[in-house]
Order: sequence, then structure tokens, then C-alpha cells
Amino acid sequence: SSSSSSCRGFDIANHFCEWVYSYAHDEWPFYTASPENYPSREQQLHFIRCYLEEAGGKADPPSPEEQDRLEAKMLLEISRFTLASHFFWGLWSILQAKISTIEFGYLEYAQGRFEAYFQQKARGE
Repeated sequence: SSSSSSCRGFDIANHFCEWVYSYAHDEWPFYTASPENYPSREQQLHFIRCYLEEAGGKADPPSPEEQDRLEAKMLLEISRFTLASHFFWGLWSILQAKISTIEFGYLEYAQGRFEAYFQQKARGE
């Protein structure tokens, strides 16, 4: 169903976004961002191929043309949901800045996530 693929798209996009962030930093703002760690197209395709193989279960493997179509569809889905992930965590972090008692650079994190959102949106990915 389309609702399950939406969850799938957000979950995989969010997983890829998390490749960029490390929360094991012991000085302000208590995280580091390394945008260069976002998975390359090849890394994404490797993940997608493994995912599709698992999701296919015991069914006959798709034809090469169908495999290409499925991969392209998932790459687009992940790209769109990457925007949603940045936006979601940006908003969440703004709220945390107001209510959380945890020492963390929530506003810096929100700014970084919104910058990543607008950069990707500008590239048309």
C-alpha cells in the first residue's frame, strides 16, 4: 500500500541522514555534522538492492528493467523523504530548545537541518 511505502521512504531517508550526524561529541553543541558522510548514489543503490531483495522474499527476482524501475522509484522516494526528515527534525529541535532540560545545541541543530533542507531543495533532488 502507499502508506507503507511512505513509512519506508521516510525511514530509509532518515537512516541516510543519520550517517551525517554524530551525537558523541562532548562539547557544545554536543553533536557534529559531516555532510560528506551522506551515502553516495552507489551506497544508496547497494542499500536499496538489499532491501528489495529482502522485501521480495521467495518471489521470482524482477527482470532487469523492472529492477531498474524499482531502484529509480526508491531513489526518488528517498530523496523526497530526505527533505521531510530534515524538516521534521528541524521543527522537533526548535521545540526541544524550549522544553528540554538536556544540554544540547538544539537551535544550532535545527538551523543545520533547515540549511540541509534548503540546499537539497535548491538542487532539485
